[in-house]
Amino acid sequence: MVDISGSMEAEIEGTTRIDLARSAVQAALAVIPDQTAIGLWYFSTALEGAADHAEQVPLRELGKDAGDGRSQREVLLEVTDELGLQTLTGDTGLHDSLWTAYEYMSDQQTPDTISSVLLLTDGINDDSTGGLTEDEVASLLEQGRQSSDSPVTVVLIGMGPDVDEAALERLAEAAGGESFVLRDALELPQVFVDIVARRAP
Repeated sequence: MVDISGSMEAEIEGTTRIDLARSAVQAALAVIPDQTAIGLWYFSTALEGAADHAEQVPLRELGKDAGDGRSQREVLLEVTDELGLQTLTGDTGLHDSLWTAYEYMSDQQTPDTISSVLLLTDGINDDSTGGLTEDEVASLLEQGRQSSDSPVTVVLIGMGPDVDEAALERLAEAAGGESFVLRDALELPQVFVDIVARRAP
């Protein structure tokens, strides 16, 4: 899940936060094994009707044909090539998006898979359309973790000075996952690759 809220346009030493996010995702895609299934969602606020998220590429193994002769990896690289300033819109609907992604991946979970939600953001939940509070989403994530023998792993990655580190840590811990906050956003591409590589089989 990639944050496409307006604040991702912030400039950092000749680049922008969204450019760093694109570089990070594409660098990770270059090293993940073919058998790993990956999908891509963007999130901000009201992207599809009232929903704060929008699926860009459905979940599929990277080495599989996406249905048009291209592999899933190729599709993801082509879609993320377009990830830039023109993509950005709205505020940061983090809570609703995270919970929806958690529910979705829980539905995909099987006894022989390890399912994860990786969410990349540069800010805090400032959903101007309302939605779940921090207390509510933390409670839902904790219930999800406790009710499953193999709960979905949540990895929250925040970059830049505006991230609420305590909030990300609280949500990650509620789900039994991890959070990482990079105050220097230029560190993102390498750190993101390291995090994703640890999740891959």
